[in-house]
This record gives sequence, C-alpha cells and structure tokens, in this order.
Amino acid sequence: DTINLKGQSNEYFTINNLQPGITKISLDIEDALLTDNDAYVIIPESIKRDILYISDNAKSPSLIALDLVPYTRVEKTDTKNIPSMSGKIVVVGSPLPQEAVKKLSEYVRNGGTAVIIASPGLKDMELLPVELGSLSNKTSLNIVQPGIITEGIDIEKTDVKKHFKARLKPGAAALVEGGDGSVMLAYWNFGKGQVVYSGFADPQGDNIYDPLNEDVWNDFHSNPVYPLFWKQMLEWIKGSLDVSEYNAKTGMFIK
Repeated sequence: DTINLKGQSNEYFTINNLQPGITKISLDIEDALLTDNDAYVIIPESIKRDILYISDNAKSPSLIALDLVPYTRVEKTDTKNIPSMSGKIVVVGSPLPQEAVKKLSEYVRNGGTAVIIASPGLKDMELLPVELGSLSNKTSLNIVQPGIITEGIDIEKTDVKKHFKARLKPGAAALVEGGDGSVMLAYWNFGKGQVVYSGFADPQGDNIYDPLNEDVWNDFHSNPVYPLFWKQMLEWIKGSLDVSEYNAKTGMFIK
C-alpha cells in the first residue's frame, strides 16, 4: 500500500489485516534525518491461536466471542465427532463421553491446555481443578485473585441464577468465587498441561436473553466486554500480550 503526501502536510493512513511478523512502513524521501523515515509494527508469532471448540449447544455465546478474538482460528465440533486436538487449546462447553474424557485428559497431561465451561449434566473429571457439587441458585461474585483474565470486566456485576457448588482441589487456584464459597473461575496444572474451569455456563434454549428462561444460568454473555474476557483468557493461556504491548506510539519517549 502506498500514499502520496505533500510537503508540510499530514494525513491518516490505515493498514488493515496485519499478520504476525514485522511490518515496515517507510517514507520514500531523502532528508537530513533518515532514522525517522521507517516505522515498524511487530506482531509476535505467539499471538496466533488454534481453538478446538467442543459443544452440542448450537447457540453458544462463548463460541461467538472466541470467533471475534483476533489472530484466532476456531474449529467447532460436537461431542461425538472430535478430531485431533494436537496443537490446539481445547474449549469444552458440553459434557463429554467417557472415551473423549480419557482422550482430553491424556492430551492435557502431555502438555495440552483445556478450558472446561460448566454445563447441565457436567460430571466430575480428574482433570478439573474443582470438585463439582450440587446445583445451587443465586449468588454474588467476588474476585479473589485479580489478574489479566478479569481485568476491566466488572465480573462481580454478573447476575448468577444457577451454578455448581464447586470446591477447589488441592494445588488449584481460584480467581473468582461466589458469595456462598462456590468456585466460579479456577485453574491448575494437570500433568504437563493446564486446565481452566469456568462456572459461567453458556445459556441453553431458544431465547438466551430471556430472563425467565430457566436454561439461562447467568447473564455474563450479555456483558458488552464478554468477548474481552475470552480474549484476555487466551492471552493469559498463551503467555502473549496484546499487540499494543509490543509497540510504542510515535512521539513516545523510551528510556
């Protein structure tokens, strides 16, 4: 892409669809100071993510949110036709058959990453960082360990109508808890890999924004920054930062 500028003038120039790597922007001019004629935009390769999303829920807000995250490729599948997990972050939004649970456990134990979202019918699994208890009703929320995942989310304002009374397993860490002590967001290391548990179940049924729908356990998916929650979770999982963290604005002084 090129743009022609007259001397002593300025104009906005937007570059879209930048890919991981280094993009160089140059002024084709000879002047007294050559060093400021080149600018660079750096997007690290680590920012790319492949997601395997496993769910039988046809209307999953978490899937929509993940599709909005830049540099992220999402492959959707149901619980009966699970392809290779190799190299992917596995997000599970429905209870898995026993054989799939074994496959996922082995994948994480060997270095993979999984995010398990609470869902009706979810059972205890060895790889979960929590022990699932009975279903309970309304609860308040508290951030017990601030971090990048919940930064700027106001997750405490989520209206939770139904949730698992989950207890933290030894060696796991809780990020968000209910007022009744239920763990709502937690993680731990499982073998060489990592598992995140989210107690914020995706809504079920036809009208997921109907407050009278008993299959809507919470209204977190209605939060305008809900996609940001998933973006920040992926950045935390991959250990990569937002693109803005790798680049400085023009005119900024760096010591």
